[in-house]
Amino acid sequence: MHAVLARFLGLWSYRAKIYLAVFTGVHVPLISLVIYAAFGFPGWVWGSRTLTMLIIALAATLIGTATTIYVLNALLKPVSVISRALREYVEEGTIPEVPSGGGQEGRILSDLNYTMEQVRRLDRTVSVPGELSFHDHLTGVYNRRGCENRLEEDLARVRRGGGSLTLAVLDVDHLKRINDAYGHQTGDVCLRHVARVIEGNIRRGDWLARWGGDEFVVVLWDANSTVEPILDHITGALHNNLARPPAHRPSGSP
Repeated sequence: MHAVLARFLGLWSYRAKIYLAVFTGVHVPLISLVIYAAFGFPGWVWGSRTLTMLIIALAATLIGTATTIYVLNALLKPVSVISRALREYVEEGTIPEVPSGGGQEGRILSDLNYTMEQVRRLDRTVSVPGELSFHDHLTGVYNRRGCENRLEEDLARVRRGGGSLTLAVLDVDHLKRINDAYGHQTGDVCLRHVARVIEGNIRRGDWLARWGGDEFVVVLWDANSTVEPILDHITGALHNNLARPPAHRPSGSP
């Protein structure tokens, strides 16, 4: 029925379809009766009392229908608000302020506010694991999975003629010795420090990933002639910015 009304009558609006249904259901029988009374009985004349009464009834029905449509328009307001709120959330990710009042309409809009807030919380809950799955929980940079995913995107860009890509693999010397002597917590401090220093000394657009253990991958854009200077700059920054872990005694020391 919705498709028929839209295709043949051009009624794409949901409200217009409701109004047409109200008008048709109320007026068609009465209009048919007036037409039949006016032209179906030759003995009736336009000035007859019966026909006059029918015309008055038709006018009263028209007024009543206009009032009904006005009330329906008010009753359909929550539906329009809900539709707009859902569309804005899907398209823009924002939840509009929906005023709630008293009565059934107020309760409907209040329920909408509550439901949209729960949807926002659910989205946050779902998005956090998805984001963490591409980032190393210790250093905050890309993990191996995130690195592979980002590389696929960047290599596709290179194939489209979007520049050149250089990968450098760095590792932290003697991390196992640090872990064994001072504990893994100190080793974690060192890894976070290394990641922070490297990120602070690469250019905008370049990025860093922790491949695993003590290995990091640095990805550099259009650095064919500047790879060595960039890596030397990173190495120098690491030498000049030593990690300062909390005081720990070596394992097994008295």
